[in-house]
Amino acid sequence: MAEPRVVRWGRRLARDGVDLALVTQGADLFYLTGTVQIGYLAVDGDGQSCYFVKRSLERAGQEARVKTRPMPALADLPSELRGEGFASPATVGLELDVIPAQLAERLARLFPGARVVDVGHSLREQRAVKEPGEIAAMRRASEVWARGIAAAQTGLAAGMDEWTLMALVEGAMRRAGHQGFIPTRALNFHLHYGHALSGPHGGVASPFNGATGGPGIHPAVAQGSAHRTIRAGEPVLLDYVGACDGYLFDGTRTLWLERLPDALSRAQDVALSIYAQLLQAGRAGVSPASLWRLGRERAERAGLIEHFQGYGADRVPFLGHGVGIELDEWPVLAERFDAPLVEGMTLAVEPKFVFPGLGAVGVESTCRVGPHGLEPLTSVPPSLQP
Repeated sequence: MAEPRVVRWGRRLARDGVDLALVTQGADLFYLTGTVQIGYLAVDGDGQSCYFVKRSLERAGQEARVKTRPMPALADLPSELRGEGFASPATVGLELDVIPAQLAERLARLFPGARVVDVGHSLREQRAVKEPGEIAAMRRASEVWARGIAAAQTGLAAGMDEWTLMALVEGAMRRAGHQGFIPTRALNFHLHYGHALSGPHGGVASPFNGATGGPGIHPAVAQGSAHRTIRAGEPVLLDYVGACDGYLFDGTRTLWLERLPDALSRAQDVALSIYAQLLQAGRAGVSPASLWRLGRERAERAGLIEHFQGYGADRVPFLGHGVGIELDEWPVLAERFDAPLVEGMTLAVEPKFVFPGLGAVGVESTCRVGPHGLEPLTSVPPSLQP
């Protein structure tokens, strides 16, 4: 029987010198308890845990894999912890990467004299390596994603409005079981199902932290699809996230009608070659930074570095990212990520090229790190064009 996640993380807390951790962010709660009810999960260095639930205690009792108790008034939490067998902590861990500063200060005041440290980092590291059940859920998410891509293949036609194509893709995914919510960790990183970008819209930069973003329907949104007539001879980039049973699959495919301009066609071929190289090279033990450099060097040799992962000043300095419960997990295929890949990690590999005024091309699949390379969690081929 697999060891409980809270016990495994408790050992990490002990190694890091953390006496007590209080977890309250939704994705972390789901990972450790199996539910997202509002409250605080207390974990100590022995792996002892207790989930103090504000809403809904009844649901938490049905769904959680850990002991649950009603949430007291915040000022009474330390005494409730002592009543549950937790020792008075000298070091308290909080998810300082995500919780508001005001909340962190309130929680810190509950334990006078205790040192407050971040535990978001260690929890993200543990979450990066997926268990078999998590991989199975991500495969189900990939099937939801594939239904949307298939709908676009069948329905794409010259003269179609980009917004109509978006609705076609998202409707197919919703009917296939898409959960309708894509959790992210970064501040102000909001995302719906993804985006369908045709022609010049693929070259429009946005606040979205990715190679492509699109104009969106309004400056209040500032990313994604908009009303535009799709024409033959231009790329249609479909960057969507399948979501099922709490887990995600991030993937991109490029379609077009008739023939692409030579510059875009060549860039798509280079993207596919980088993708194939990364699948082969991305085995356990290899650093994410080395994979980033491999892709960048291939783009440089092709004379496409200015268009690689965006354009000009709007290029992003990464070639892939971890995926799981959240879209922006670790590891990241970027220069500063030197820790070796571990078998069981899952990450989206996404070489793309952006040409302002013309569009964007590329490919992306979420893959599992294996001993001999990256294993895509979908059977949809990287190129869907004849």
